[in-house]
Amino acid sequence: MELCKLDVRPDGVYETTRERVEVNPHTHLEKNWMPILDMPFHYVRWCNPLEIIKVNPEDKSKHKAQEGMLDMISSEVVFKSDQEISLPLGVRGGSQVIPFGNDGDRICITHDTHFYHHQNEKKDAQYYHRFIIWDKDWKVKRISEQFKFMDAMIEFACGLIIKDGNLIMTYGYQDNAAYALKMPLNLLDELKWDIDE
Repeated sequence: MELCKLDVRPDGVYETTRERVEVNPHTHLEKNWMPILDMPFHYVRWCNPLEIIKVNPEDKSKHKAQEGMLDMISSEVVFKSDQEISLPLGVRGGSQVIPFGNDGDRICITHDTHFYHHQNEKKDAQYYHRFIIWDKDWKVKRISEQFKFMDAMIEFACGLIIKDGNLIMTYGYQDNAAYALKMPLNLLDELKWDIDE
């Protein structure tokens, strides 16, 4: 995961810094962290079981890379759940995690990936999504069944907000288009849920 600082000007948006977040162990899935919008510099690293990381942007160091030096910032695990849910595929990050309702709950959209090989031995994947709702203590309240936005093989949810009684979800389609979907909040109750506490 990398943390960037942007400078927003009338003539455009400019990246002014980029620093790698140090984690242990480092995996190939660090790209799936989800920012927790009401907790600055906190991210959901893993969804199942839940692990929350706090990034310490003031704790900087330099590390030698193959060519030159990398700017690194430290991080620490601040919450690790022992609640692991039995699901057929691994649950990875997608949207940001946002406050939900009046009881301190939070909601996000995640993705599950089913990898397989074609008959010509090329690797491919089907992407599925889920809503996860946690309570104020980060205990899972609800996990939806898998769903797709447009039934494509590759779809990736990357944004979620609540506005005027609607969920606004942004997602990529087949790695070549982006969409925004508006869904009334009350439709969440119409979804099928694998976990519904």
